[in-house]
Amino acid sequence: MDRVSELNKIHYEYFKRLIVDGRIKYSINLSGEIYENNEENLIQISRYLWYFSAVNIDSDPLLCDKIYENIIKYYHVTNGGFKWSETDEDYHLYSLSFALYGITEYYKLNNSEKVKEIIISLVNFIETNFYDKDNDIYYEQLDKQLCCIPENKIGIDRDTYTANSIIHLLEAYTNLCRVDESFIKLLTKVLNILINKFYSNNGYFYQYLEKNQLPVNSPISYGHDIETMWLIVEAITVSNLNLDSYQEILLSVCQNVDKVITDDGYLPTTSSSDNSTWWAIAEAVVGFAIADKYGIQKNNTYKLLKTYFIDNVFKNGYSINTFNQHGSIITGDNANCWKTPYHDGRMFLKLLEIEKVKSIKL
Repeated sequence: MDRVSELNKIHYEYFKRLIVDGRIKYSINLSGEIYENNEENLIQISRYLWYFSAVNIDSDPLLCDKIYENIIKYYHVTNGGFKWSETDEDYHLYSLSFALYGITEYYKLNNSEKVKEIIISLVNFIETNFYDKDNDIYYEQLDKQLCCIPENKIGIDRDTYTANSIIHLLEAYTNLCRVDESFIKLLTKVLNILINKFYSNNGYFYQYLEKNQLPVNSPISYGHDIETMWLIVEAITVSNLNLDSYQEILLSVCQNVDKVITDDGYLPTTSSSDNSTWWAIAEAVVGFAIADKYGIQKNNTYKLLKTYFIDNVFKNGYSINTFNQHGSIITGDNANCWKTPYHDGRMFLKLLEIEKVKSIKL
């Protein structure tokens, strides 16, 4: 795993240079040129807080403090919520989930009671304002008056329920339960919503539901499916549920993704495109490593994907954004408000974590 550790350190330094006084001041274009970032939002800065809190490289112990302080200063609202950006006062389940995820990881560093109060207040904000008790599902987006907005900042541009928001709420609650088991009931509630409402029973998850909770006709997202699979595994293990009860679903998802991976390790991001993205490959590396670890699917897929990622996707401390099966770069910045240290960094940290608890040759 020395190569993974080495790449993670390169990745750390690559993104650290974009931070100035705890703000994400710069982006990097496709040519490697740094330019000023005018798009910082809650998702981006929260992902930076998570990664630099989780990575345990202590070259700048005040870095996470500064990032956290700016999240509170520029994004936190007195009602317990966090707005989408400095200039956009809407609340979105997706961005709130990342705020919770990042702040929880930061809390692990300092055990501050003030930080814990922020966490509890945010959970209460989400559960009070976003959870629809009558329909057992979470709203996607609210305006500053806490009214539902008939649009969506992520995915398709209309009022839907989005699996991507639910899986990252699941991830945030899983991380929270690692430090406070009293939130397990909330975690299992989100897990049941994800499986009972978004799983298709055919090896993939619906990406969107209409307001009547019927699925929107949209392409299968292989990247999101394999990510969802391994996040479900982590939620199950943290909740002390029986993994065997979910085995059929987890295996079906793995097999459905596995069948579209090429012999050299290329994974199309969706069923409607031959192109791939860095995050989909990174999620598949983690997903199949975890599938192997827990005996869900025993094969060499994760090794194949990991080799492909390092040889073809990860370059000079960053990963190629969007590319085709011939390895040609199509488009995308090397770093911006959406391309953060999150997906790659989480992949490196998860592989290192798996190696610690189970000796498998990655």
